[in-house]
Amino acid sequence: MSKNNIILWIEDRPIEVIGQIEQAKRAGYQVEVIVTTETIQETLETGAVIAIIVDVMLFGMNDLRGFNIKGASTDSGLETGWAIIESFLRLPTSTYRHIPILVVSGRAYNEEQQQRLSAIRQLSGGDIHYLEKYQVGWQNKFSEWLNGLAQQKEKIDV
Repeated sequence: MSKNNIILWIEDRPIEVIGQIEQAKRAGYQVEVIVTTETIQETLETGAVIAIIVDVMLFGMNDLRGFNIKGASTDSGLETGWAIIESFLRLPTSTYRHIPILVVSGRAYNEEQQQRLSAIRQLSGGDIHYLEKYQVGWQNKFSEWLNGLAQQKEKIDV
């Protein structure tokens, strides 16, 4: 297993995506499922994270002061994933802005979500994609994303 082989999965209900977590492990990745700001930073600081998967709605994580985001409370947790991406991972000064992100959410990929993703892409940094959980065929789309990640990694490792 390569030294840089961690997929950081920020998810408050991992049981809902256990099949995809296991699939990533079978593909040779170490998957770290995390829901606290402290452990997210600790994992990122290892330098071994090659991708980040973020759930938008993180009901168990609504205080983001651990990321030094002033006044970062996301109330019910409905916007926590977006706040982590916009105010921490994709800041122009972020050390982690080059890491590819997959947003995995139970929210429909509607116009609001599309606009938000587009605005984040404008910040530049690594690839960012959106995958709607429970959408017909979402498991196949996850497989495609995982295969694309493996191809990117092969190019880097060569």
